[in-house]
Amino acid sequence: MPKRDAVYFIDGRRIRSLEDFLSVVGEAVSGPGGYFGRNLDAVADCLTGGYGTPEDGTFRFVWQYSRESRSALGYAETVRQLEIRFEQCHPDNKARVHRELDRAIAAEGPTVFDWLVDIFEFRNVELELQWENAFAKASVLQVGRAGVRVVARGSPLSCTDLTSTSLVRTLFRSRY
Repeated sequence: MPKRDAVYFIDGRRIRSLEDFLSVVGEAVSGPGGYFGRNLDAVADCLTGGYGTPEDGTFRFVWQYSRESRSALGYAETVRQLEIRFEQCHPDNKARVHRELDRAIAAEGPTVFDWLVDIFEFRNVELELQWENAFAKASVLQVGRAGVRVVARGSPLSCTDLTSTSLVRTLFRSRY
């Protein structure tokens, strides 16, 4: 009998900052007060298995209400995080971080939400983004082991297999 993946649910309604995301994911994996990193590098490490998830990588995440999180983890939060990073980074990295900060202030480039989705994709961990919109009662974007898959339930949209989260972000910017 094949082993079933562990599934961890992220409640996007509780996420208003990167720190909230870290707490919510930690609780989803390990219960109240659970740890899943205190920065983006630690999240990437935790996604390799262990730290509360099966070490063999048989786990996935379902990010419910991801549209609400996407809004909260948009450019304002990105600017805040880059300001923190700028103050703490090595002097050799200041110019690069300052350029990233200038782009975020201009509402250009990736957001904190994008950073997080990219980490899941980079670590090849399945992430299912769920949201509701005017077109579908429930829509899903799956990122991970099999590339990127967009599924719109309850709408005339068909399933589409894609290979890049950046392409998905461009095509579905208003939907996830």
